[in-house]
Amino acid sequence: MAFKGTIVTEGQGLGIVVARGEDATYKYPAKYRTARLSIKTRFIIRRLRRLGISVLNPQQLKALAKINMVIFDTEYTDKEIADTIRRLQLVKKIPCKFLVSQTQADRLQAEFIQARITSADNMVKLTPMNLVDAVEDAQFITGANQSNMLKVIKTLQEAGHYVLWVSDGKYLMPAMQIADCLW
Repeated sequence: MAFKGTIVTEGQGLGIVVARGEDATYKYPAKYRTARLSIKTRFIIRRLRRLGISVLNPQQLKALAKINMVIFDTEYTDKEIADTIRRLQLVKKIPCKFLVSQTQADRLQAEFIQARITSADNMVKLTPMNLVDAVEDAQFITGANQSNMLKVIKTLQEAGHYVLWVSDGKYLMPAMQIADCLW
């Protein structure tokens, strides 16, 4: 799905038009249109837009500073996952979790000897405190589906975690439900 201002630099894609003209534009609520944003907030919004992230509610930017866990629901290659772990987890000290297949988890565990694999199906059977511990200990989560990940996210929030959910949009409805539960 592409939005106004989307820039594609390479590759191939297929798009389906879902709305045109006036129906295709998002109307910002008046309180956000007229809000005076600080220079720092505008700078952050511009940087996020360069990364392809749209900020609909600038007041929510403060929540980004509280993020203490990132869960990736994307089809990354082993190399992309390894690079993300090195840059975000090892350098920035923000724990990263990846939803992957069992095969990919096994391959990655060979590279990251200390990395732990856990099954989402097994996690949701745990008590809330044990579930939080299981997610904190795991690097790779296998067998994830919409219902078990919604439960995981809600349990993490109740335990005081601020989670950033990164999705490639392949499974749009689950990603939107999780985003709704995060904010």
